[in-house]
Amino acid sequence: MKILNRLKAFKISRHLRTMLLALLTMMSLTAVLSVGPIYAYLKMTTDPVSNSFALSPYVNPTVAADYSISVGDTRTDNTGNTDHGYSVYVRAAVVATWKNSTGEIYAKQPVLGTDYTIVLGNNWVHSGEYFYYTIPVNSQCSTTPLITSRTVTNNHPEPDITDYTLQLEILAQTVQSEPNSAVLQVWEVNPPTLPQS
Repeated sequence: MKILNRLKAFKISRHLRTMLLALLTMMSLTAVLSVGPIYAYLKMTTDPVSNSFALSPYVNPTVAADYSISVGDTRTDNTGNTDHGYSVYVRAAVVATWKNSTGEIYAKQPVLGTDYTIVLGNNWVHSGEYFYYTIPVNSQCSTTPLITSRTVTNNHPEPDITDYTLQLEILAQTVQSEPNSAVLQVWEVNPPTLPQS
């Protein structure tokens, strides 16, 4: 209707207005109907382009030993392929539990600094909930041991419970060390800048 009102303003005859409106309608319809076939033609005749950028496969870190089994041998290994591997930063969470001889876990979790203490290995720092290795670990290499010794300051979770012992499980995570912003984006921490304990 707006188009008809504008055409009336130019004092064009009714027959000419009808012809112009029909012409505009046909041009619009032609444009709308031609989009689908043109898109289909381009889709069929354009060769696909494949991504030639090869990524190294992500390799989950492995913890060489459970702390409760072997004191001082709790390393994290970067098991990436040497040809395509990359260096990574490592962080670990230590999950402490009271466990008895039958494998039952006591509900109260041991607290670091209250129930037990640990001595960290070289290049490890404690920040928040995690322990960070402050230098990148190259492909096929390992960290130094996370924990070199531990001391249980409270032998039992409760005074009347005596058959539980402290167990520490280490859960490791890695993130690529290059570019430098990667570790900041994922962990919001820059391991080399953390203060040494």
